[in-house]
Amino acid sequence: MPAGGPTALTLDNAAQNNCGVGTLNINSGGNFHLLNVAADGPSYVFMNTLNMGADGTITFDLPAPVGDNADEPIGTYPQVFVNTANLAGTIVANITAPANGLWDNTTYQNVIDANDA
Repeated sequence: MPAGGPTALTLDNAAQNNCGVGTLNINSGGNFHLLNVAADGPSYVFMNTLNMGADGTITFDLPAPVGDNADEPIGTYPQVFVNTANLAGTIVANITAPANGLWDNTTYQNVIDANDA
C-alpha cells in the first residue's frame, strides 16, 4: 500500500505492482471475493502472480457510482494489483445501485491491474 493510503494508488504503476509477494491461485470452483465494507473500506490484493483457472471466480463488490458519466476514484473500490495475471475463469461485479436508482455510464478502472495479463 502506498504511503498515502488507498487514494494514493495509481493505475498501471509498475513499482506498485511489484510490491506483492507470492502467488494467488483460484481453481477447483473457488471464488475469491473482494469486499467493500463501509466501516473498513475496499479490499486490496498485492501479489506477484494471480492464476485463475477456467473453473475459478473472482468477485468484486463495487460501490454505487458517485457521479454521472464518471470514472470512479481510485481507492474507493476493491482492486487486485499483480505483476502477472493469468485469467481463464469468471469475473463477477456486484455493483450497488445508485441512490437515485438510475444507472448511467460509470467506469471502475483496472479492477485487476497487472503489468502482464
